Amino acid sequence: RTQAAMSGAALRVVRAYRSYGAHVGGARGGVVPGGAEAARRRSRTDVVAWRAVVDATTAWHAALRRCASSSAAPTKEVVMEDERLVEAIARYRAGHVVGMDEVSQKIHPSHRVYANNELHMSDVDVIGFDYDYTLANYSGELLRLVYRLARDYLIDNMGYPSELAASEYDPSFAIRGLTVDRRKALLMKVSSFNAITFGTVFRGRQRLEEDEILHEYGGSRFVSFSYREEAMAPLADLFSLPHACLLADTVQHFLDQGFGYDPESVASDVHQAIQYVHKSGAMHNTVMTNLDQFLDKDPRLRELLDVLAASQKQLFLLTNSDYAYVNAGLTYLLGPDWRSCFQLVVVSAAKPAFYTKKDTPFRELGLRDARQKFKRVERFKPGKVYAKGCVHKMLKMAGWERKHVLYFGDSMFSDWVEPRRAHGWTTGGIIKELDEYMVTSHTAEFKELRAKLGAVNDMLLVVQELDPAREAHAAQLQALCDWLVSLPSYKKRQRALVDNADQMSDEEIASGAAAPVSFGRLSKTQVLDALENERRVLRKERQMGHNYNFGSMFHSDTSPSLFAFSLMRYCDVYTADVANFLQYPADHRFYPNPKILPHQDPKRVV
Repeated sequence: RTQAAMSGAALRVVRAYRSYGAHVGGARGGVVPGGAEAARRRSRTDVVAWRAVVDATTAWHAALRRCASSSAAPTKEVVMEDERLVEAIARYRAGHVVGMDEVSQKIHPSHRVYANNELHMSDVDVIGFDYDYTLANYSGELLRLVYRLARDYLIDNMGYPSELAASEYDPSFAIRGLTVDRRKALLMKVSSFNAITFGTVFRGRQRLEEDEILHEYGGSRFVSFSYREEAMAPLADLFSLPHACLLADTVQHFLDQGFGYDPESVASDVHQAIQYVHKSGAMHNTVMTNLDQFLDKDPRLRELLDVLAASQKQLFLLTNSDYAYVNAGLTYLLGPDWRSCFQLVVVSAAKPAFYTKKDTPFRELGLRDARQKFKRVERFKPGKVYAKGCVHKMLKMAGWERKHVLYFGDSMFSDWVEPRRAHGWTTGGIIKELDEYMVTSHTAEFKELRAKLGAVNDMLLVVQELDPAREAHAAQLQALCDWLVSLPSYKKRQRALVDNADQMSDEEIASGAAAPVSFGRLSKTQVLDALENERRVLRKERQMGHNYNFGSMFHSDTSPSLFAFSLMRYCDVYTADVANFLQYPADHRFYPNPKILPHQDPKRVV
């Protein structure tokens, strides 16, 4: 009876996995009654209910282990835990929402503010803003413009083939947070553990296979810190997307034409072309004459600044852009009196050096002609505009040396790393792509993928502890075998192993790990291999749902991406749009989820 109860419960776990996929997958392409709000409620329902299924499954696994190690016959306990699993599945199917607070239900995930560190807005005295992609939200036309100007610079000024003029910016190619290997002219995504993510390394538009990647990097996917420092560069803001695309298109042109080229020189030239676009004024002049084409106007921006000022916050603008460009943009976005929104305006700041230099003086600018004045700046005057300078002088002259400063920006190094690391400022990351990421992550397809990945991870942990010599454990393994051999990923892997049998070593053949399976009987090792393979397939599918070439900007294959690691380390809070703060009270307290190590119990960490 004990064996029957265990085997039956194991089968129910598999059926729960299947029923979840069928339940969520059946909603694909359908119209959810009640519109978008109903869809969001349904999303929350699915997540909470699936957690209940996982919790019940985990409890059943614990009972199974106690059963296997006990001399008594605990059939009743196993059946009781199995009934909890059935009840959890029933709650899932009934759609009961539990544990959802009112604030979470009111704000859609793509519009929320997320916290890495605790932040009490009532404790903040001073709030600063970057301009580009923080106060100014650009349309997709800006990145096309950057690409086009840099491409033409390569052709007109650096002797690159005129045929490159046919290439155009591809917004679907790259993501923020990539790494470029300047020596090899390769694009890739690196994990938080300094490991290259397989499937995300590109030479031109060609994806490198795993063996090619290992050949390029000495047989290992690990990148040393010294090599990263010497030969690699992060592409960490939105302006880097046309950079990545232009590098790939240029390299691909040489590959297609069969031209020999020096990868390091090409990478350097593309970098120089992108720098030209930003420093020459070519991009700024085009935007200033076509503001409605390049800037997305949002009435919430002025409202946000007014609300913050009314709550006794002192506001400042700190940007690397020049005054003429900022003045044109903010006049369009906020009105001709935009300077009245800020206690201090600093342009042409040369961040991140602005945070580390201690002796660079400020220069006052003329409001009409933007010319530098020659009188020494010893204090800031309301309504004036200043250029250059350094953070030490700014804090002293503004009287903010002992104030709690919160600074918002979109650039990792200019807006997050140095203010946080050098001065202890609280930093707010503006990540425009977060909006689309959250919308995609809450589709039915992604809920199904998350559920499947969670179930497969649970199965791996349990199978690892099973002893096939025990009858109860053998029954559970057999239940999993019956399911695993029906998976497309397993069948595909078996066909590949059979096709490549001639290339296998004697040890691999002798181990039997690659042998075709008859009658659905697998060893414990084969079950683990099959589950890991299914996990790889699911992870790849999840990644490609965000971007076909590089996956999610926040994840590598097995860990957070290097970009996500930097975001966690240097950003206290982050959101897709600075105006999202309007949804929270002026004295709101942002609390992060506990960050724990594997040995810690999440229920006991506060």
